[in-house]
Amino acid sequence: MLAAGLPVDLAGAAADVLPGTALMGRALRAAQVVNRPTPGAAVVRRLWPDGVLALRERRGDWYVVESGFVRTVDVQPMLLYDPGQALPSSEFPAWVSVIAPVAPLRRWAAGGAPLVDRVGWGGVLCAVDRIDDGRDIWYAVSACADGELLGWTPANRWTVVLDESPADGCQRSLALEADSSRVIAYQGGREVLRAPVTVPADYRPGTWPVLSRQPTGIVPGIQGAAWTITGAGGLVYGVHWHNDMGRGTRLAAGGWELSPLVARWLYRWLPADATIEVR
Repeated sequence: MLAAGLPVDLAGAAADVLPGTALMGRALRAAQVVNRPTPGAAVVRRLWPDGVLALRERRGDWYVVESGFVRTVDVQPMLLYDPGQALPSSEFPAWVSVIAPVAPLRRWAAGGAPLVDRVGWGGVLCAVDRIDDGRDIWYAVSACADGELLGWTPANRWTVVLDESPADGCQRSLALEADSSRVIAYQGGREVLRAPVTVPADYRPGTWPVLSRQPTGIVPGIQGAAWTITGAGGLVYGVHWHNDMGRGTRLAAGGWELSPLVARWLYRWLPADATIEVR
């Protein structure tokens, strides 16, 4: 059951995730659009990293696009970028999320400054300050309100997001399935959402309470992991740097990795007193 052609495996609550929304795909690397969804098919066009195209539907390991098919691992589902939807912040610290295909982090607030890092669509950081030079607005960003400065980034690539959570006592829980590479959300014992996930190699079966929640998390060597939920059995968070979920992939380090679209939904849906079952 898909909402508005959402190319993610979702169950009954899919319509609540992105109702009436068309999805785009951001090329994660140089990739090929081919004329049929099979290995060795003829190349129709080529995609360059961070190029964007419309996603029509998902067929197994392929997305259907206007001119053919592209592998799901080569593109990241995202919403259409509209700079007018960037909500600037004048109060700091403030949580901000990338709404452009990618947001550069530079050493100082100038387009020609050395590039420090890049954060893809859906990534989340904390804006701790800003500079308005009369032409552009730049944010100084960090992984947390009192953390080390990571760099400066154009504000029109980001929007302010709230650290939202539902009330406790909602009878909601998560199940993380290693064999199926799926996360399943339950409400009152009923399944309301199912989505692909990447499984950590060192996962531990068991049922654990939610210990903490944070709009961004720290993944070694990568900035902007989004909507982190922590339990004794590991981390659950959204990733902007790959789309390899649901394929049985095991990671040597890290946590249970989701699309930022799904991670944001879960973060806003799961109460602080919920449990996470790893199985």
